[in-house]
Amino acid sequence: NSDHGPFVYDLGGGERGRAVVCYGSGSWEYHTYADTMERFNEESLGVSVTIYGTYMRFLAYSNY
Repeated sequence: NSDHGPFVYDLGGGERGRAVVCYGSGSWEYHTYADTMERFNEESLGVSVTIYGTYMRFLAYSNY
C-alpha cells in the first residue's frame, strides 16, 4: 500500500549498514497526525508492532 517505504542509511564506502523498512498500517491513504484509530487495520498494525519491536530489541541488546 502507499504507506510502505524502505529507508536505508550508513551504507556508503562499502561499509556495513542497516536497512529499515517502514511498514504501513493498512489504510489505502496516507496517514496524518489527525487520523483516529478507525482508519487503521488491526492485523497490519499488529505486524508493524512486531517489526518495530524486534528492531528496538536489536538496538537495545546488540553490540552492532
